[in-house]
Amino acid sequence: MAMNLEGKKTELDDKKASIYQKRNDEEPEKDKWKHMNKQERWKHFKNYYLKFVVIGLVVVALIGFFFYKDLVTKKNVVYQCAILNEVALEGPIEEFQNQFVEYLGMNPNKNLSSFHLYFTDSKVAQSAGASVSTDLTAVSSLIFAKQMDGMIASEEDLQRYLESGVLADLTTVLSKEDVITLQNHLYIPEDDTHKDGHPYGIRLKDNPIYDSIFSQGGGIVEDPIFCILVNSTKQDRSEKFLHFIYPQLDSDSKDSEN
Repeated sequence: MAMNLEGKKTELDDKKASIYQKRNDEEPEKDKWKHMNKQERWKHFKNYYLKFVVIGLVVVALIGFFFYKDLVTKKNVVYQCAILNEVALEGPIEEFQNQFVEYLGMNPNKNLSSFHLYFTDSKVAQSAGASVSTDLTAVSSLIFAKQMDGMIASEEDLQRYLESGVLADLTTVLSKEDVITLQNHLYIPEDDTHKDGHPYGIRLKDNPIYDSIFSQGGGIVEDPIFCILVNSTKQDRSEKFLHFIYPQLDSDSKDSEN
């Protein structure tokens, strides 16, 4: 008999506890906090709110990161030049880019001149861990969109672009004085489709300013040639780029003005 009474008592206690728990769950959150001590509040917070707070902080951090990256630190691209099948470290390239932006009279913190490495040769691409098809598509897309302004590559790598007619005749871009000053550096194609004897590029071999890109290694293209894209909307900046790496052009310009 006692056992049955004890069993009934236990069942009754469980029912009371269940009713109490239900009422406690239905109690307003504000009242719950009033009845809890410091340890109980922390346990309640950890069980019911902590994971949502962590998720919220992560979301806010991600939003802040992309906002900062895309809006605050995003730079205005003032010039784009593709360097084909070359090897160089990021640090010297970035310094070179900033120097050219400063030469243009702009703030490097807000403006970017992009001298990006692209790989269209399978052997060089493999050693660099790049994809030839991806880079060829990227270069072609930028040219088609009139976003590519210049190109630096070996004579062999330039052939496909010379044959497709995307490289500008420099006599239509540079002044006569500049062409004369750079006459020892002119790239004049020798093929059946370019019999006019006009220059389509400037050789950069042994140019100390351009070679600064390879101050920490690289420089595998023996005779790099700089060309201007025929549909570029910034051909004037390509001309300024030549003045940047060949300071004598500025000297000759000042002498002619005097």
